[in-house]
Amino acid sequence: MSPDVDDVTILAHSMGTWLAAEALRGVAMRKKSIPAKVRNVVLASPDIDIDVFRRQFVEMGPNRPRFTIFTSTRDKALEVSRWLSGGISRVGGTDLTPYTAVLGELGVAVIDTSAIASGDSLGHNAFAGSPEIIRLLAQRLGGQSVSGGEAGFADRLAAAAGSLGRSATRKTATVPVDSSEARKLLKRESTTSTGQIVDGQISY
Repeated sequence: MSPDVDDVTILAHSMGTWLAAEALRGVAMRKKSIPAKVRNVVLASPDIDIDVFRRQFVEMGPNRPRFTIFTSTRDKALEVSRWLSGGISRVGGTDLTPYTAVLGELGVAVIDTSAIASGDSLGHNAFAGSPEIIRLLAQRLGGQSVSGGEAGFADRLAAAAGSLGRSATRKTATVPVDSSEARKLLKRESTTSTGQIVDGQISY
């Protein structure tokens, strides 16, 4: 990575989110850590098996960048993807509200865009229906700072989504959460057709 770059934000959409997450996992496995310069990862409508993402997240190690995930329960493209995968939930099409507190403890902000009106009939690009969200993403990806620090970036994205309707976003909870709960979420045994994870150990 160029020494002239000191702040990297990764933006991925749909099936590209799996590639982004897998690349970060691979770097962490080879280098024992993700470079500190990678500060934010934005996953829009992630078309990833929810168990696969949990494994990828665990394998990234403790020094992960902050994640912002745009979800929508009205995403028809992800409904089709879930059907094609045998009913396995996709991260971007899942209601993550029950887990927002734990995810917040892990540095993951969840923004529900279900209420955003989108010109896309499939609802797969709902996040792009907010000019404010697009402005903030363009500002960030253009190398400009977003006031309020790294956590503030996710908060401002959530606020931008919320400007289109109170129900358009569910921000991560800010109340303290016992980290043991986070470990349970990530380390519990989960078996799928692509591999297995037991106590944080993965095999594909």
